[in-house]
Amino acid sequence: YPGDGAAPMSQILTDLNNMGGEKVLSLELFNRSYWEEDPNLVAERGLAKMKSLVGEIA
Repeated sequence: YPGDGAAPMSQILTDLNNMGGEKVLSLELFNRSYWEEDPNLVAERGLAKMKSLVGEIA
C-alpha cells in the first residue's frame, strides 16, 4: 500500500505538490497477495493510506 514500501512517498508527493497544477493519483498494487483479497477492501485501504500521505503534505 502507499507508504508501506521503499519509495519515499512523502517526498515524491511533496515534489509533485510543489510543481503546482492539478494532480491525479492512481493506486497500483503489485503484491500478489492483495489480488486474492476482497477488491473493495483493498481499494478502501489503499485510498485511506493515500489520503493519509497526502494529508501529511497539505
